[in-house]
Amino acid sequence: MKDYGAPAEHVTMVPPGYDDNKFFPVSTASREGIRQRLGFNGKVVLALGRLARNKGYDLLIESFPLVLAREPEAMLYLAVGGSAQNPGEQKILDELKAQATALGISERVVFGGFVSDNDLADYYRGADVFVLSSRYEPFGMTAIEAMACGTPTIVTTHGGLYRAITYGRHALYADTFDREDLGIQIVKIMRHPRLAHRLSRMGAHKARSLFTWTGIAQQIVSLIEERATALAFTDNEWDEPWNDGD
Repeated sequence: MKDYGAPAEHVTMVPPGYDDNKFFPVSTASREGIRQRLGFNGKVVLALGRLARNKGYDLLIESFPLVLAREPEAMLYLAVGGSAQNPGEQKILDELKAQATALGISERVVFGGFVSDNDLADYYRGADVFVLSSRYEPFGMTAIEAMACGTPTIVTTHGGLYRAITYGRHALYADTFDREDLGIQIVKIMRHPRLAHRLSRMGAHKARSLFTWTGIAQQIVSLIEERATALAFTDNEWDEPWNDGD
């Protein structure tokens, strides 16, 4: 707002939306079929996105030994990068693989690579936990998509989305620079089925209520209508000259 010289009281943030015809929960039986097709075994923690340092995949890997100490069958699935890597992205990927090896957890970390749009929703549905581990994330569309698919989700406190959710109701959040905090939040979902069920159900409800394309369009229309009403009221105010009492 400062960059554009816009007064804060004249600015409203409308978040991006998702396609609710594509991202939605499925039955337990359908989910099990998805997991078999994707080769998901054990309790799967998913992170997904482009290969960039701000995404914090290294922070997530650093926290994962704490998860494995409590949940040895957990698996970290990193669906990161595009269909082809440039040299900078390949360097990041090589560093992440070396980090997993150095921590002795390479057998529990899968680097799955690019996920096509057609398969994206099923990857969310097949996971037990989705983590948005970014160092900073202005919003976090992948987390909303995961919530919409009924996947218990953890979001970073270094961004905008966590302000829109209620901890323990719609999602959990963690300081992704704090390996203990992030690891504990992941374990909470794995250890407590009632919590996981509530996050799955209420997270999907939150996504549907605020972030669908229809919902975003309604927010924009509402703002325009409010502005039009305010302008009409201002234009219709009488502009008669002051009555001097003559």
